[in-house]
Amino acid sequence: DNGVMDEPAFLAYLQDSHAPDPNPNERAGRWVEEAGWPTNNVAMTRLGMVPGSLIETAGASGSSVEICSPVTLGLKSGEYMPISGIAELPQDQRGDDALSVCFDGEPLTEKLELLGTTYAHLRISSDCAHGMIAVRICDVAPNGESTLISYGLLNLKQRDGKEVCAEITPEEMMDVSVRLNDTGWSMKLGHKLRLALSSHLWPMAWPQAEQATLKVDLDGCSLELPVRSNDAGGEIDTPFAETEAADAPTLEVVVPATGSRHIHQNIETGETVYDVKSDSGKIRFEDINLTYGSMNSQCYSIIDGDPLSAKIEYCADFSFARDGWDVRTESQLITTCDAEYFFLNGRIAAYEGDEQVYARKWDLKVPRIVF
Repeated sequence: DNGVMDEPAFLAYLQDSHAPDPNPNERAGRWVEEAGWPTNNVAMTRLGMVPGSLIETAGASGSSVEICSPVTLGLKSGEYMPISGIAELPQDQRGDDALSVCFDGEPLTEKLELLGTTYAHLRISSDCAHGMIAVRICDVAPNGESTLISYGLLNLKQRDGKEVCAEITPEEMMDVSVRLNDTGWSMKLGHKLRLALSSHLWPMAWPQAEQATLKVDLDGCSLELPVRSNDAGGEIDTPFAETEAADAPTLEVVVPATGSRHIHQNIETGETVYDVKSDSGKIRFEDINLTYGSMNSQCYSIIDGDPLSAKIEYCADFSFARDGWDVRTESQLITTCDAEYFFLNGRIAAYEGDEQVYARKWDLKVPRIVF
């Protein structure tokens, strides 16, 4: 009997509109409570689409748009699982927006708050037997900066569920719903909501085997938003007690941490390389006289116009040492593909001092379709 059943059933943090920032800095906003979930304070609101714009009601415009994105679209989307590294969060979306098919709302004259799940309902076809649709919603400031609010991805062969492989008939329209990641967001006056559609989101998603051209019938499309009432209230100043933690261990920084994130483009070959390095350096825990080090890297490469050129290389090394004892592991995974398979080439090796004491290699191929 600690009173927990008297607490709100649902707590959420609503981020305020903010400029794009890929580094893990504080995000302004506020906590709100709901007595239950779903809540009557959130209403699912649908917006229609006409070329270039979001509209309050769906109209019979007879309009359609085509989407055939560059395979490099998505470089500004951030890491799939950001932890605390350098620039892991999404960057300014304007570069990816420029290569997408976008629909903008009007500048807001009253605040708009989103809390829950957004859906994009699309009537769509592909000119081949493959296709993927990436959906992003962005908060666009008056100066043009575009901040990613949320995104969702759908392999069109999984339109009936991830456990089902549904064939795609070229040029045949399909009704699909794309679920975006849940969000809590508060937009400022003068900002506008942007919906961006693309057929790639690299390297967040591996490209399909063929470069598809998607056709979207806008009369059959809508954006469904979880809009929280502006007078819902429920603000909480301090939803949690002050955190408690054990005392930090005494340590010495032997080698400082470093990191980098670079995008290289070869104009001659059309190759784009996204190179990420994170070296945590080495630290010595004084109480147990243990020196620990780690470093990892990710290298994503792809050639413009060639979805089968996609390649990812991961490396991770760890080391442990104290007086008279020094061990480390080195590991690597390289993933490539052709039209039918993914190829995984991996290795791991362990060392004691300069002597290799263990090694193993993998050379696997995995069918792209396993249903």
